[in-house]
Amino acid sequence: MPPLLVPPHPARRGCRRGHAGRSRRARRRPARPGRHPHPGDRLRLQPRQPEHVRLPPGRPAGQRAGRGAAARLHPERRGTRYSVGVEELTPASAYVRISVLTEESDSLARQEHAIRQFAKLRGFDVVEVRRDEGVSGVAKVRPAYEKWLDDARSGRAKVLLAYHMDRVSRGGLVALASLLTVLDATGARLMTVADGTDSDSPAFRLTAAVVAEVASAEHKSIRRRVTDRHASDRRNGYWTMPRPFGYVVERGRLVPHPAEAPIVRTLVERATDGESLRGLAAWLTAEGVPTSRGGDAWGMTSIRRMLRNPVLAGWYPHNGQAVRDDETGERVSVSDAPILTPAEWVTLQAALDARVKTGPTGRLVPAVGGERKHELSGLLWHSCGYTLAYNSPRGRQRTGRFGCGRNGANRNACAGIWVNEKTAEEWAEHAVMTRLAALEPGSDAFEAVASRWLARMDPTDDAERRAAREAVTVAEAEAADLEAARYERGEFPGPAGLTRWQKLYNRALARLDAANTVLGAFPDVTDVGGLADPAILAEALHGGGRAARRDLFTLVLDRVTVDRAEGAGRVGLGGRTPADGFVFVPTWAGEGDA
Repeated sequence: MPPLLVPPHPARRGCRRGHAGRSRRARRRPARPGRHPHPGDRLRLQPRQPEHVRLPPGRPAGQRAGRGAAARLHPERRGTRYSVGVEELTPASAYVRISVLTEESDSLARQEHAIRQFAKLRGFDVVEVRRDEGVSGVAKVRPAYEKWLDDARSGRAKVLLAYHMDRVSRGGLVALASLLTVLDATGARLMTVADGTDSDSPAFRLTAAVVAEVASAEHKSIRRRVTDRHASDRRNGYWTMPRPFGYVVERGRLVPHPAEAPIVRTLVERATDGESLRGLAAWLTAEGVPTSRGGDAWGMTSIRRMLRNPVLAGWYPHNGQAVRDDETGERVSVSDAPILTPAEWVTLQAALDARVKTGPTGRLVPAVGGERKHELSGLLWHSCGYTLAYNSPRGRQRTGRFGCGRNGANRNACAGIWVNEKTAEEWAEHAVMTRLAALEPGSDAFEAVASRWLARMDPTDDAERRAAREAVTVAEAEAADLEAARYERGEFPGPAGLTRWQKLYNRALARLDAANTVLGAFPDVTDVGGLADPAILAEALHGGGRAARRDLFTLVLDRVTVDRAEGAGRVGLGGRTPADGFVFVPTWAGEGDA
């Protein structure tokens, strides 16, 4: 860019230098009050130019540009006066980062302001500012950081600016190596404001390596302090993390949000009734309910995490589980007025668990979706390990049939099996009526059926009973673990260790006794309604709808394995029962849990 020319002031007669006839002494005197300064004074009184002002070529810095010197250097400008021009600024890209972004935080703004002031003093033009908000310095994916490096790769920026090297990365020498690769490939310059890092410095690589390792060590120290703080918070029941949806934080404790808590209870009720998580997410989005982070769109994963979070019952969560105190073994409470009671929490988790099942490959697959095509859907299995899918009647077929889902699926498919739905229904009705008639009160089989009956007739009472039974199981496991730690693993050595172990063991036994007391307060389940009456049961099986029939089947049966008969005679329901060339092997209620 050529120097900017300033047109000369018209000189009066007798003035060779365009100073309006003023003498040398007069020119040095300030203007009298009330007199407008001469236009020539505006050029003479201009402030000193900054360092990046380009001097005319061939003249040393600081040398006065007289009339002769200017004429000799620029003959084409002879007879004119000119001022020195400004060089084009060097393009630069700035990077700012903060790990934890809060409403009160202004660290990003302060970093950007310091970088812009730094660039202004050194003649850099900040063409882009890349911001990573709430991103750790050791994160493998940092979108703004990659764009910052892309500014150098594309040539858009000749200088990369940051506030400090620990803002660039806390990944140590590994992260520094990738940055040096970009600088070497592009020839860009890296400069930081706070610690004075400059890639043009001869000792840059040495100092950068030291600073990078110091930043990495500081990150590890911070992470250790945060971990210790969270452990202390868990012990004391303080909540220092971002608030979960449905709560607000007051003095380190969670309090139900006046507007969000009723929404959470509605979600729990609808999820317990069987509504899909995708439908709940669509409902929240349609209602315009903002997320806890201020978003306007809900996803199925967000709903699942919310409903699975133990904080709904007021318990401190960690990796999806309620944290227990190391000394007492009790769940750590972070709310004095949780959204759900423990019984409601157990009921909700049971409803969510019923949505998935273990497939033939061992993976969890959805257990519920749309409406069941048949009341026996999901109960009939083939001996190859796949369920028998129901196929509705087609063409001239009068009835539907069940077929193995593995048949023809791959080269390892089984030979296949097809069972008429009437055959399967007749066997299931006969099995349910015979099984219920043979149950004796007090037996394990009767208790299994009665527990399922109670869960459907009185879900709250059943949830409280299961919660009490779970507390007994946990207390027994804790006592057994302490015994193994003392007598098998050799832990708690010495007299002090024995004293500490005895104290912990006594607490575990006290919790076990308390849990057994609570469980023993529930009356035995001996009433199963009219299920023991064959007439009432037959009417429910033959006159009820699809949902009622399925409830009766799942009350008694866990699953039924079906295979082709091989000429075996008719055996009782405890074994095999051929029906039209098929063998049905039932797994009764409670047997699958043994």
